[in-house]
Amino acid sequence: MQQALQVKIRFYKNSDYDKVKKLYIEGGIYYEGTDSYGNIKRKISRDPKSIFVAIEGKEIAGTVSITEDGRMTLISRLAVSWKFRDRGIGKALMKKAEEELSARGCDKFNILVREENKNLQKYYEKQSYEKGNIYRWMEKKEKIASRIEINEAVR
Repeated sequence: MQQALQVKIRFYKNSDYDKVKKLYIEGGIYYEGTDSYGNIKRKISRDPKSIFVAIEGKEIAGTVSITEDGRMTLISRLAVSWKFRDRGIGKALMKKAEEELSARGCDKFNILVREENKNLQKYYEKQSYEKGNIYRWMEKKEKIASRIEINEAVR
């Protein structure tokens, strides 16, 4: 494994969006409903320390996100450019995410991994993560028209 020579990890800025989106796409984890510019901007406005980027030279080499509500944690959206893999950047990003969550008083870290992605499961197991229960991710999309109607009714 090559070592990251000059990797620097910092908090995400809105100007990083296009490069982070490219990493998500490259890693096969981009979802418009979750990862749109507006959604990420809203996330950062609520919690400016919830997305990290790794800088190698002048390039964004990787990223990771955290979510924490005082009860549960989630480390997600770990993505490292193929160009910078096998240099310890993913591990460094995970460590930074865990350090931030620890600073917030959290002592347990959760991640989601697709059941069929055995290589990624092994990667996390090497970092002391243990397999938990298998869940089905479910979502519900709110209709904007419904929000407008509710807001109008409240006025």
